Amino acid sequence: MANISTICIVETVILCFLWAACVCVPLPDYLASRAKLLDMEKMQRLGGKIVLTAKEQKVNETLMAMKEKEFQAGLDAKPFSAAMHFMLAKPHIDKSEVFDIIKMMPKGAALHVHDLAAVNVSWVIEHLTNLPNLYYCNITLPTKGIHFSFSSQTPSQPLPDCSSWELVYDARKTHGYFDEWLFDNLSMLTKDPHTAYPDTYQAWHKFGSSLTPVSDLVYSTEEVFQSYMNQALLEFYQDNVQYIEIRYLPLRYAYNSSFEQILVFDQMSLFQVRNATFVTPEKEMNCDTPQIVGMELQVIYAICYVITYVIVSLLAVKNSQWNQTRYKIYSEKFINVTKEFVKQYPNFYGAKFISESIRTVDKDVIAQNIKDAISYKKSFPEYYAGHDLVAEEDTGYPLLHYIKQLLLPSQTNQSLPFFFHAGETDWEGTYVDENLFDAILLNTTRIGHGYAITKHPVAMELARKQGIAIEVNPISNQVLGLVDDLRNHPAASLIAQDFPLVISSDDPSVWNAKPLSHDFYFAFMALAGKRADLATLKQFALNSIKYSATTNAEKAKMKTIWTIKWDDFLDQVLDKYGKKCVKEEFK
Repeated sequence: MANISTICIVETVILCFLWAACVCVPLPDYLASRAKLLDMEKMQRLGGKIVLTAKEQKVNETLMAMKEKEFQAGLDAKPFSAAMHFMLAKPHIDKSEVFDIIKMMPKGAALHVHDLAAVNVSWVIEHLTNLPNLYYCNITLPTKGIHFSFSSQTPSQPLPDCSSWELVYDARKTHGYFDEWLFDNLSMLTKDPHTAYPDTYQAWHKFGSSLTPVSDLVYSTEEVFQSYMNQALLEFYQDNVQYIEIRYLPLRYAYNSSFEQILVFDQMSLFQVRNATFVTPEKEMNCDTPQIVGMELQVIYAICYVITYVIVSLLAVKNSQWNQTRYKIYSEKFINVTKEFVKQYPNFYGAKFISESIRTVDKDVIAQNIKDAISYKKSFPEYYAGHDLVAEEDTGYPLLHYIKQLLLPSQTNQSLPFFFHAGETDWEGTYVDENLFDAILLNTTRIGHGYAITKHPVAMELARKQGIAIEVNPISNQVLGLVDDLRNHPAASLIAQDFPLVISSDDPSVWNAKPLSHDFYFAFMALAGKRADLATLKQFALNSIKYSATTNAEKAKMKTIWTIKWDDFLDQVLDKYGKKCVKEEFK
């Protein structure tokens, strides 16, 4: 939102030219006024207030020449990578000089990343599926996929809708292209994404089935978890990220009273019912199970959903104490991994974690999750950031459904920062996009995705005033079906207004993206437009530090690390692209 003085200036200029339309206006005067308007708009954009140093200006000249070349190709009706689906554009982007500079750039913090999609799938296959005593089975219903299980002998208990267990070691020897088959099951990558995922429904089902086997592996043992998390930090570090906030939920198993595993499931891919209805608290819901109002799913989908929903909810409450202990154990391992990583790579600032609840479970589960989250904040004050509700918004319950549970911290004078997913939808005027208002009223620290916020000016104004940044994940929004051409992403408007936002990557490994660089490329080339320059990229990085879940002292230390790397980055660009003499001028 522009301030009042700026609006007045713009209105004055416009009124002058409405009057001037009736008289003779010299062309130079018209062009000067036009340039003034464009300059005013540039100043209001994200990064518009940054004044580039002499060295930065030299790098900017190089960057913008490269950018102009790519844009001109698009204007000449040649393939324009930033307008294409990521899975089709990736081979072109990887050859882009603009992308090369973005890879070199220190990007600050990645603030919206999920555990199960933080590590390259090829690494998972090479390092985790080659571990001994690993079995797999094929899921047949309701969607295709696979499950993994470590066992000293063939598991005797078959899983529902899953084939018999087979040792991965044997399958790798006897089945051709086994690792390629695994890659297809652990990712969404396809040569024809528009046919494979014609709508958000198909995209989300494949997305969930891709996460299930990774969950089976990562949370099988503490040792595997530590190895995986170390690799996650390494991959983000190698992509020039200095800090990460990762959302994770290791409670992927249901247990009986003796804490023996009796059912394997993935909460991200609970069999969600499309077109579920939500009854407001004022109407006093009589049932916590979503009601089917369409015939979009077969009866078996609904049966699977109800059975899984009931088992998960009951067992999660019954074993909440054990689950809380398990989460704390994994959190301690995560903290240890982070500490050791920072020792090894001192120009990496660190990491924090955000706990999660699934937005399809019973209210009692959410209540316990909130209580647990409060305890995590007390137990790990330096590494725990806060809590979130995750999974597809269109099919899950809205924040308002759990409002009594989410108000528990404030009603008991307990501190619990929230980082809600909200507004990750194309719909307008539904309880789904109205999650934005509940997130803001619940004093969320940031909003995950916030895709629908430009349709709600009141929510935008409140978020701006309260400094609530939107976590923009361009490629995720495209792959999961919200937008096809990322030039049409609503965050383009937010960038034009210098709205509080950060660029992140959500689940990069599922679509075989770099930890953050590919999302930065689309933000720079598609969302920010042709005139966005080095100042925009610099502001993306600075925003990520500003809106991180860190103290002022931590932000200052992080910015110091980033500033050193930024200056090195400028030198690297000048060196690589033939400007070595310029480098010497600024020493």
